[in-house]
Amino acid sequence: MKKSFLFLLSVLGIFTLSARMVYITRHGQVGDKKYFEQSVKEIKLTPLGVFQSQALADHLLNKCRFNGNVYVSPLYRTIETGSIIADPLKKPVIIEPGLQEVARKATPPGMTKEQIEKFFPGKTIFPANFKENWRLSFEDNFARQLRVNAAVKRILREEKGDILLVSHGGVIGNLIKALFLQNSNNVKKISGTSWNCSLFAIELDENDNIVKASYTTEFLPDAKVTSNFRTPKIPRTDDPRYENLTVRQAGERLLIITRHCQQTGGIKGASCPIPGDAGISALGIKQSLDLGKELKRLNFKGKIYTSPYFRTVATGCYAASVCGSKVYPDARVQRRCHRSSGNLKNGGATLKQLRDLFPNEIAPDARLDNNWMIKRVETQDDQCERVKKALNEILAENPGEDILIVCHGTGVAAYYRNLTGKNPQHKVWNCAMFKFAVDKKGKIRYLGYDHSFMPDEEVTNNFKSSLLKKHDGESAR
Repeated sequence: MKKSFLFLLSVLGIFTLSARMVYITRHGQVGDKKYFEQSVKEIKLTPLGVFQSQALADHLLNKCRFNGNVYVSPLYRTIETGSIIADPLKKPVIIEPGLQEVARKATPPGMTKEQIEKFFPGKTIFPANFKENWRLSFEDNFARQLRVNAAVKRILREEKGDILLVSHGGVIGNLIKALFLQNSNNVKKISGTSWNCSLFAIELDENDNIVKASYTTEFLPDAKVTSNFRTPKIPRTDDPRYENLTVRQAGERLLIITRHCQQTGGIKGASCPIPGDAGISALGIKQSLDLGKELKRLNFKGKIYTSPYFRTVATGCYAASVCGSKVYPDARVQRRCHRSSGNLKNGGATLKQLRDLFPNEIAPDARLDNNWMIKRVETQDDQCERVKKALNEILAENPGEDILIVCHGTGVAAYYRNLTGKNPQHKVWNCAMFKFAVDKKGKIRYLGYDHSFMPDEEVTNNFKSSLLKKHDGESAR
């Protein structure tokens, strides 16, 4: 009778048969070299990371009434985060290698059981199948998902109560996907940026079917929401190491300089519709679309000028398809020339070829000579002078309009030097934005640097930062 009554209430939407909650979070803030444990080559939480972990603990224990077990990746920062949450419960954290971070490149040996117990005495327990050599290297996306699926399935089988999984930014999506591989009951898949200590909550019924899912950072002040030391959309007035991003004032227009998306140049078997040029990866397309979404959010109203190389034109066109702008391939902003015969043997794309590839995005009034490629070796100073002239001309040709220039790594640095008199202090990641405001008198001020509009796992430097041997177009950082 009681079960029938509860079932009736659940059908009416008055009561939900909920067996338990699964919470997923990323560790607290890391990234400062002052908090590096040299003996095991591990990074610790910063003071802000400790604050975030404490705030999450307070939210889980007092608002969510969490009283379950805490599973952590075996890295120092995740154990530290999990321990801060588990300590008030007087419980140890459970070490789970299946939650470890993304392993695209060669990694240092993971901490041994003895080392973990030394740093966290009495705060950890280990599964029976724990192996000392748990740290992975050169793991592709598919293998990572299988690894996470197996870990989640095992934890759900072994645990009966609420669960907290403490992992890493690049693994959060895999964990959510693994849970939704269970019966999701058509519940919309949860989404949200994997900020440090952000909380993903998934409610399961008595058969481990998903009832609902939610996401929050409400327990953290905006100024304390971080992605390690990467600049988010929200300013960081409380910490001088963060760049305080400002917004344009009335009467100002945006000038944004960015590098093209992830390319596939030099990758064996990679193809490009322009003979001899470099193509772009599937991840590169995602980066470009994210760039377009951010332009739309910034209310960007203007033209997109691109170097005529395929990777820069494609970046601009995918972004334009989202924000509604038009693209102008322009020889003035092309890549620095390293050979007297030109960088590409085939001379690069013609405007017709580019129009055929992107008929809706290339501007009707765009102009590009067929022989646009520079054919003399340029020094850095040569490039800086060319860039300076090009920028002045483009701004003068488009009074009052926003401008995005999509060029190449050295080109971004050259623009930055011309506009600030300094070398960039930030890595020139693919599609990262250097933002400036231009007032009616032509005075330019620096607004800041940002790539927070891309998930951490999408932030790349082509393939130069990766030791991954399987170049699948989506796996390099």
